[in-house]
Amino acid sequence: MSLDFVKSYLNKMHTLDNKNYIIMLMAYNLAPTIASLKPSSLMVFRKDDKRNTYVI
Repeated sequence: MSLDFVKSYLNKMHTLDNKNYIIMLMAYNLAPTIASLKPSSLMVFRKDDKRNTYVI
């Protein structure tokens, strides 16, 4: 995956509302696990995040 593609993807994510942001974040981070490239994924949601993802 090219660095330009990753930068473009991350810039697009910053324009999303909180609900769609969390869906895209999960898809991006869980893709290697779903593709059986790694055994598991861990995601952490914090209350002090800039986006209010903890309550979604």
